[in-house]
Amino acid sequence: MKFRKILSGASMVTAVFLFLVMPNAVSADTITFDYQDFLVSTTTTSNTPLTANPASAPALPADNTFTLDPTIYPNYYFSSGEGKFERFNFVLPTNYSNLTFSFRASVNDWYALYINDTAVAIQNSTGTDNFAEPLPGFSMNAAGTATDPSGKLEYLLTSGMQPLFQSGANELTLFGRDTLQYGGFSVAYGEINYDTNGTPPPNGVPEPATVLLLGLGLVGLAGVRRLK
Repeated sequence: MKFRKILSGASMVTAVFLFLVMPNAVSADTITFDYQDFLVSTTTTSNTPLTANPASAPALPADNTFTLDPTIYPNYYFSSGEGKFERFNFVLPTNYSNLTFSFRASVNDWYALYINDTAVAIQNSTGTDNFAEPLPGFSMNAAGTATDPSGKLEYLLTSGMQPLFQSGANELTLFGRDTLQYGGFSVAYGEINYDTNGTPPPNGVPEPATVLLLGLGLVGLAGVRRLK
């Protein structure tokens, strides 16, 4: 009878230990953003050409110029032929995987979207349908393939977009430009989804599973001594 109690206690300790030391399960994380999460640059352009060729997208301004609130006039406003930049900063963990990305924007009149320093999408048509749903934009799946369900983009990097994301700090920059009398940033929103695994604590810091195992072991030893 005593042996059975000891064995039962040992089994419980083993089961708890195995549960706690198993690799952490993959969890899904999401970053959502809209136009209020951007900051507008103090740098502007004048009559910058923008075609379906990504090489025509203008060079990005310095990081320290993105300081203006996008909700305050005239930060979001374009005068005739004027171009402006706005940026959303976000961070990805070191162990992310299966990243997907979707983006939509309404800019009066043209826009180019950059992931870090690379232009990935351009809309340079001026039709009024660009202001109706579905807004000009795209979706990229976990395999890295991007598609334009809106049918309103003149350029889209359909493959090779996923490697542009990186662990740590990332930048999503939107360039917009007026082509007639006035324009501005109107709507911009999107979602970044990815899987992540839990990371172990730094060396020298006991894991919770180890601490609990030691505690259960002491309890088990105490039980064995009482049974003797």
